Amino acid sequence: MKQPPLLPDRGPGGCRLADEDGAGSTLVEARRLRTVVSASRREELLGRPAKLVARLRTDPLVGARIAGAGYEERGECLSSIHSLVLWVKRSLRNLTRHAEVRGAARQLLEHGGQLYLQLSLTMLQGTALELDTQPTQEILADLRRLFGEGLLRPAAVEVRFDPLLEVETPTGERLGNMQAALFEPIIERCRALGVTKFSTAYVEAGYRRVASRARDVGVAYVRHGRRQVHAVIAELEQRCRRHGGDLRVCVSPKDYVGEGTRRGCVDGRVLSEVHPDGEPCSLARDRGQRYPDCLCTRSVDIGTYETCVNTCLYCYAQPNYRASQERLRAALPGGAARGVPPLPGEVAPP
Repeated sequence: MKQPPLLPDRGPGGCRLADEDGAGSTLVEARRLRTVVSASRREELLGRPAKLVARLRTDPLVGARIAGAGYEERGECLSSIHSLVLWVKRSLRNLTRHAEVRGAARQLLEHGGQLYLQLSLTMLQGTALELDTQPTQEILADLRRLFGEGLLRPAAVEVRFDPLLEVETPTGERLGNMQAALFEPIIERCRALGVTKFSTAYVEAGYRRVASRARDVGVAYVRHGRRQVHAVIAELEQRCRRHGGDLRVCVSPKDYVGEGTRRGCVDGRVLSEVHPDGEPCSLARDRGQRYPDCLCTRSVDIGTYETCVNTCLYCYAQPNYRASQERLRAALPGGAARGVPPLPGEVAPP
């Protein structure tokens, strides 16, 4: 008969212990640790600031998932968060301008937590592949301001060149970012701000939603050979190293072997290392991820499918596709219109 664990596997923050197999086998692993929160792989929650704040402050279901039994006693969960991982593409401005978001972020820091940014800069902004985006120059200016204010630190930012892809339009033209040189200016500017972490991944066009969406708007994903994909990533890795940065390759392509780091997007070791107090968090694998090769460690994702404000053509969770279908077609080379108004949605204050 399997013996019960010697110590509870959940701490006061509701998170599991920092173990690889759930057994809690060492003194360090047996510590009761606070929760890592992901906001969110499923939607850009920072693009809906009121929803993000409500999830962190007043939603009892989310609060219970983050803080466990302690939520009922305290009525808040920010003090139970080790790291709040923000996934951002076009709404970083809300962290500089939205008062309630900034207030929640400040309170998180006061409780000894940290913000960790997963920032996507794909060089596809403004194309039919990413209609609704925040200009890169504005994003970098917001980063500089957030570093100056102390809400973010360069060590707690990862810039994602993700996904790498290329599509062929109905007119035979190609759109994409499969040239490592495209990212050189971004690498330089980010390194000037002190950011050293970069990551990339090749597009997963095999998702049913992704493939059908491309067919519906008349584009086809260009499938590149293994050698070509590896060559682009190797050059991107070299450019990052040249500027003193480190490139992480996500699960695709899983057979790429380079000099960069293999780690998860949400990685307990990194989050522990960059935490201002060196506070550890769970190192156990996140078994909720669909890829068997995913290296992410445990986190609580507080986003929701079918709710993202973005209209990225390639996203497996993209819910606004039907509403944005004509906009996508119009924005393609040879399309009828360019100045199409944005979809309604809470993206940023004026």
